[in-house]
This record gives sequence, structure tokens and C-alpha cells, in this order.
Amino acid sequence: MLNKKYTHHTLKNCLIYARVSTKKQQESGNLDRQINRLMEYAVLNKFHISNIYKEVASGINENRKELIKLLEDIKSSEINYLIIEYKDRLARLGYRYI
Repeated sequence: MLNKKYTHHTLKNCLIYARVSTKKQQESGNLDRQINRLMEYAVLNKFHISNIYKEVASGINENRKELIKLLEDIKSSEINYLIIEYKDRLARLGYRYI
């Protein structure tokens, strides 16, 4: 991530990002279930979860507060894994750029 150099002890540091598009999806538990699946995956694969970002917003919205925080943390931390459930949870468009 961003051509950073990492020491051996940081190789499994990760961030988790979960997103649903609507308040209704959040209220029905979709966001919590998504986070639980991502955390379970991280634990089973021995990742150290540095932070969890979750939000209710459209995937095409470029002004998502949690996504902006996530990208800032990637730039300023020793993080080399980002765990998401599907590419479209991170971004509907422009995933390749990210």
C-alpha cells in the first residue's frame, strides 16, 4: 500500500471497511453482519485489526467521511492490508484507482 516499507512485525496489520447504501440496510442488521464476517475473516487469518470503519452512504459518493479517514490512516500508519467484503463496498466506480 503506497509503496511503504514494513518491518516483519507489522506485516499483518489491517484495516476493515464496511459500507451499506441505505439506513434501511443498516437497521436490518446488514452493516453489523458485514462487520462480523470481516472480523471473523481477519481473526481466522491472524490479522491484527488496527481499526474498523463503517458507514451508511452511496458507493458513488466521493465525500464519505469514513472512507476519507481510512485513506488518511493508510497514508500515515504502518498498514498493509485492507479487508473489504466486495470491491463495490469500497467504491462503485474507480476501484482500480484506489
